[in-house]
Formats: sequence, C-alpha cells, structure tokens
Amino acid sequence: MSHSSRGSSVNSSLTDFDALNWINRYFAGEAALDYSELRPVLSFSLIWNLFETIACRRSANATTIRRSVDHADQSGRLNRSKYHHYVEFFRERYLHDGRIDDVFDRLLMTDRESQNMMRRVLVDDTKDLNNIVYALLLIAHRVRNNLFHGNKSVSSLHQQTELFQVINRLLTDYIEDIAPDRPPGLIRNRATK
Repeated sequence: MSHSSRGSSVNSSLTDFDALNWINRYFAGEAALDYSELRPVLSFSLIWNLFETIACRRSANATTIRRSVDHADQSGRLNRSKYHHYVEFFRERYLHDGRIDDVFDRLLMTDRESQNMMRRVLVDDTKDLNNIVYALLLIAHRVRNNLFHGNKSVSSLHQQTELFQVINRLLTDYIEDIAPDRPPGLIRNRATK
C-alpha cells in the first residue's frame, strides 16, 4: 500500500467524526444535544474569533475591549438606537424589581471596575453610549469565559440558545460598526495552512 492511499484512509477515519454524537454517547444520552438547537452556541466560537481579531487585536480582555470601544466612540461609529435593545435584553435577564439578580453573579466577574460599570448600565445609572457598549461587550466576554472555561454545563447549553443568539448579534453589530468593510487578509487562501 502506498503512503498516499494509506494516508487517505487514515485521514478519512480521523475526519469522519461527529462531535455531538460523541458527546451524546459520552453522557450516555443524558445530554441529548443536537446541532439545530446548538447552532447559536457553535456559531459563537466563530463570531468571537472575528470579534477578538478585529476589535481586540487577537487578545480580548477588559483593557482591549475598552480601547476598542473608546476608538469606535471617538470615531463616531456607535449608534445608540442599535445598542438600546441589548441593554433592555440584559436588564430583563439580570434585573428583577429594579435590583440586580443573582443570575448576574453567575457571570463570575472578577474585575471590580468592570463589574461596577456593568451594574451602572443595568440599573440605568449611565447614559453614556461609550460605557453602555463597553458594558455590553464585557457581558459577552464573561459569557465567552464561562463557556470556554467550563462554567457552563454542556448538558444545559440548549437552554441558553437565546443568550447566545443575542450575544452573537451584539458582536456582529459591533464588528459591522467598527469595520463595515471586511479588513483585508481576514480570509486567507484555502490552500494556505
């Protein structure tokens, strides 16, 4: 058997893999995940990659997110009416009877300054668009960290598709605000490895 024919059969056995099928088997059917329900969660990885590349120069954290929002705001690229809907969504999610709910604490904010900014936006203590967009993107960052660091249970991700749909839309709206035309070099030639 030649190397190329052996390589193609090996590659086929490696590339013919259904990740969700494996997860369902691993959880012995308890997770019961399917692609259609998880599409927003799975898409989040790609959208986050674009956000981190375009907005944060490949390193998203509170500082680089702040820099990006400051630059977008100073350039006049932010539209208040666009972000208002996201604030309302997160207020419904994290506020009850005018007070921040314990669901907010599950974002696991460790940076006190960032946490205070998000709280101010949620309780309508700031009208500054720069801080509003910053707080929204911090929420997205925390959701990202909670997903990728194991704080979100794989078996319950199907219950959070709405959250990921909103976060995905938020990130894509922001990307379109700061880079309405796709930056050159973002998509590389398929032959490039």
